[in-house]
Amino acid sequence: MPASQEIAEQSLVGIVEAARHVQLLANARPAAREIAFNEVLDASSGASVAARFFSVTTFEKPRDVESDWFSNAAAASLELRSAGVLTGVAAVRGEIQLPSGIDSDSFLSEAISHADIELKGLRTIDPRMHFSSITQEEVASPDLNSAIGAFRNAATSTVSAIVDNSEKVVSAAFDAIGKHGGEILSAFRSIAELTSWGDTLTGFVSRAWEKIKSALTFLKQLSDSIQSQDLHDKLAKLRDLPTVRNGLEWIYSVSQTKSAITSLALRPGITIPDIDLSKLELVRLDARFSAFSKTLKSILVGISIAGLLSAHFSGSTGLLIIPVGNALVTAVVITAGLDFLGDVQLTKNVRGVKQVAENLATSRASE
Repeated sequence: MPASQEIAEQSLVGIVEAARHVQLLANARPAAREIAFNEVLDASSGASVAARFFSVTTFEKPRDVESDWFSNAAAASLELRSAGVLTGVAAVRGEIQLPSGIDSDSFLSEAISHADIELKGLRTIDPRMHFSSITQEEVASPDLNSAIGAFRNAATSTVSAIVDNSEKVVSAAFDAIGKHGGEILSAFRSIAELTSWGDTLTGFVSRAWEKIKSALTFLKQLSDSIQSQDLHDKLAKLRDLPTVRNGLEWIYSVSQTKSAITSLALRPGITIPDIDLSKLELVRLDARFSAFSKTLKSILVGISIAGLLSAHFSGSTGLLIIPVGNALVTAVVITAGLDFLGDVQLTKNVRGVKQVAENLATSRASE
């Protein structure tokens, strides 16, 4: 079964190709232009990739399936790019009016350009970050002390990098929520209201809205990977502490984790290659979370574009796009951060920082 990212990519490619045909026929006869518009409709006929994807899975409860962070986040980002292109086509056809000063042809061209950039970026992600294999690729440490020192440095650096990348995403999300009169918890609770709206829309506007809802569905799937009340409590703590950094460090138990890494006592019989291989695993975790965070930041841009246009075709409910979307992204990055650190175990066959460290540590019984 194709991954959600692959399905969303195929959908976006088809929509972009059809939208380019609309551009090429900008000065053609009405009949020819109508054919081009119909090509876009055909390309977007399977509008909700999320619905199509989940309909062919055995998905019942979030804990029953592995959370595919990259595939579903990438799918959400691709769906938002599709929404942008479809909105541009809607504007060119005259279904909606863009904000003053924005030309419909220019908007469509820019939306296509953003889609191309997104597709290219996702295709160039280093495949090694998918952990299909972890191999010793670096020169072995000269001695045991050097190996454990390098491991501790890598572990501490990975923890800090996860906090840093999370902070960048969450800060941008909080800023967007605040600018639109929202608050993190109320925005998060509004997801059901937002996704239940839009049945009366028609034409390309309807197709664009389905893509937006599809993106939100993928984000909701990822944020649902931990119990909702636990997530609610974490979002509340994040809101109440003085800074985003303070909130994330509390949620991620950074002080305790770094302390455990510093005081790590090796189990008997550990070898230098064991430690070096674990260090490499942490380096991959760092790179993987960094790439994941970049995808989330791309989603934030897509949400902003969709939200700025929503007032022109969806009324007050559609204005929830920005606060709700950003609240979901906040929840997703926190959930993923907890998984990558090892506070929760959501991804099969991939260990978080704490699991990697614990695998090297002596048991209490042997101390």
